[in-house]
Amino acid sequence: MVTNLPAEAKAKWIKVMEARTPEEKIKALQEFLSSVPKHKGTEKLISFVRRRIAELKREIELRERVRKAAGAKRVKVYVGKEGDVQLALLGLANSGKSALLRALTNAKVEVSDVPYTTKLPVPGMFIFENMYFQLVEAPSIVPGGESTLTTLAMSIARNADGLILVVDLSSDPLRQFEILRSELERAHILINKPRAIVEIERRVSGGIQVVGKLVGCTVDDVRKLLSEYRIHHALVRIIGEATLDDIERAIFEEYVYKPAIVIGTKLDVADEVTVREFTKVVGERYPVLTVSSLTGKGLDRGLIAKTILTTLNLIRVYTKSPYRDAPDEKPLLIKAGSTVIDVAERIHRKLAENFKYAKIIRFEGSRKRVLRVGKDYVLQDRDIVEIHTG
Repeated sequence: MVTNLPAEAKAKWIKVMEARTPEEKIKALQEFLSSVPKHKGTEKLISFVRRRIAELKREIELRERVRKAAGAKRVKVYVGKEGDVQLALLGLANSGKSALLRALTNAKVEVSDVPYTTKLPVPGMFIFENMYFQLVEAPSIVPGGESTLTTLAMSIARNADGLILVVDLSSDPLRQFEILRSELERAHILINKPRAIVEIERRVSGGIQVVGKLVGCTVDDVRKLLSEYRIHHALVRIIGEATLDDIERAIFEEYVYKPAIVIGTKLDVADEVTVREFTKVVGERYPVLTVSSLTGKGLDRGLIAKTILTTLNLIRVYTKSPYRDAPDEKPLLIKAGSTVIDVAERIHRKLAENFKYAKIIRFEGSRKRVLRVGKDYVLQDRDIVEIHTG
């Protein structure tokens, strides 16, 4: 067991999972905390619970602020996903997020030197070669995590498909990056792909299903562990390799992995040596782009789009009807490694059910290739897919 919790504490954690409102969760968490024994094995859990209580209090405060503001005008706290993928723009105050968003999209956003001008999310659509990347500027992150702005920014980050971390190259960019990475980790958002990420999706039936690789334990061990927390029906998704400790930890603390791109702004006023050092150090682990939103230097839209695709592990495929000469101009963005049947299911369930074969049209330089393939054929970037049914 990760924390060696007594039965009383486990029972109280069940109440936490059953709580529906932030107020109910706070009460349940406080009761759970009172039943957790204090020893080395529970230090991280206790710290997490205290931090979660503080976050919920800030969420309540934010909700009240929005409710009062909504009396005067319509306010949007969360942004629904539009386009092909959604990326959250995160940064400290005056890092250049607003200027970058305005330079890349059609968003009407105020650019100001006054800190914390952006208090609500601002969406914009970055379009390149018929690919639609929704960029959402989050409120500036306040170091220390004790801010409703930071709470909202982290909620936006959790909802996004990927992150763009924005740093000001003219003001100690390495320090800014480390603050952002630390604040994300504090909120259980990882930008380094971990050894194991476990997601437990509770269901109303079907028993316990495990998708992914277990290490040092069996599916029966997982079922027994979850039953102790009255979880009898759930889909357990594992990215990487998970131990029983990882499964139990996921019951308490939900970590998520978000692929991240780092964009350094204000290149026109930054010191060249600082920029080189920043690019070298951070670029060893993350894709780094350096730009000036003011002059346009480094704002290569094609490179930015390509970096998004690579970082999110996406490829483009174009669909073509057997009854038309040309494929659709707008591509589908799918995960690398996806198959023909994955594309068929994206288009329409009936197309997948009645699948017979597919033609793949691929251009290799000036050479055109046409392949007849089955449903399990793995697609490549820029393939044209023509699905035939029988």
